Amino acid sequence: MLRKLFKYDMIALSRVLTIVHLIFIPLIGFVLMFVLPNIEQNGVSLINIFGIVLYFMYAVIASFFTSAYIAIYFYKNIFSDQGYLTLTLPATPLQHLLSKTIAGSLWTLINLIIFDGSLLLIYFSDTVQKAVASPWGDSVINNSGISTEQFLFYIILLTIISAIFSPLLLYGVISAGQLFSSHRILWSVILYVLISGMGSLFGAVLGASFGLHSSMGGTPPLHYFKSLWNISIIFSLICSIAGAAVTYYVLKKKINLQ
Repeated sequence: MLRKLFKYDMIALSRVLTIVHLIFIPLIGFVLMFVLPNIEQNGVSLINIFGIVLYFMYAVIASFFTSAYIAIYFYKNIFSDQGYLTLTLPATPLQHLLSKTIAGSLWTLINLIIFDGSLLLIYFSDTVQKAVASPWGDSVINNSGISTEQFLFYIILLTIISAIFSPLLLYGVISAGQLFSSHRILWSVILYVLISGMGSLFGAVLGASFGLHSSMGGTPPLHYFKSLWNISIIFSLICSIAGAAVTYYVLKKKINLQ
């Protein structure tokens, strides 16, 4: 049954998200094949700035839309009128949770791979590599204390964890919102903003403290970045486990189909 649920969820998400990400691919090609070579030959111009801004804007929009659509699909498929049909299927709450987590995580991973992959393509392009090889670029890299291999390792690790963490956090706050007697969607949004804000604030405070300590010669940049990444990973894992637990509890104990 889990396989059938996953197939249905994946097809439902792919109908919209495939189009969103297919639009992103030509934009990446535009930056790589036109904007970067043009910067190298003619310097920075208005059209080059516009191309880079457009690339980053669409990357943000695609990422936000991916998360939003996964959340909307989960809510409609479980807690709206459509949920009555979904939850009468011969499947356990755990199977529903696993199916939607796998499908949501896969699409989150696809989004992250496309974005991170495009950044790597840009970084390893001839234009950027020439800048990296310049005295200024070489000085920045040497002073950072981080090798390319170490940087890529942490980016890949964070990408995988983020792919799992993001859907489970969304499912968790949506499910937690159902525990309120009214304004359930609003409470879900409030919970998401609070958790995200706490994570951002916590990261900013730690980043500022590490940065201050590093500027005073107490912490090498490599240890600074490793500490921030490790804390981000731990925070993501805690949120993932909490989101999964809340979702499973609501699906198991708090849904009444009568």
